[in-house]
Amino acid sequence: MYQALKTCLWAAPFVALSLLFQILPFNNMLLGVYKWHLTQPETVQGGMELIGVYVLCCASLVWIRNNTVVVLIIVGLTGLYLQLHHVLVSAVCAVLYVEILAAFGARVSRVMRLEPQGE
Repeated sequence: MYQALKTCLWAAPFVALSLLFQILPFNNMLLGVYKWHLTQPETVQGGMELIGVYVLCCASLVWIRNNTVVVLIIVGLTGLYLQLHHVLVSAVCAVLYVEILAAFGARVSRVMRLEPQGE
């Protein structure tokens, strides 16, 4: 317990600095130079759609006890949202690309009999 508290206290300044370094560009870009983005109807409508999808996903996690049904609902809502914004195919292609790279790297590691470092 004491060690965890000590670690949290040690990390607190770094967390505060990282928040500061995230807030400053956000403030400069969205509230300064590119403030007009926030007034566009597409931004407002897209934000409301995204919040709606997020609330539905969270509600399905809270109220439905069957894990398979929850996963199907979340995947279905996410797929529907991506399809409505015409990015489903590119998102699936990106996921497949990353999975192919991971599979290729695992295959090369098995063939070369490489051991994981640090275990």
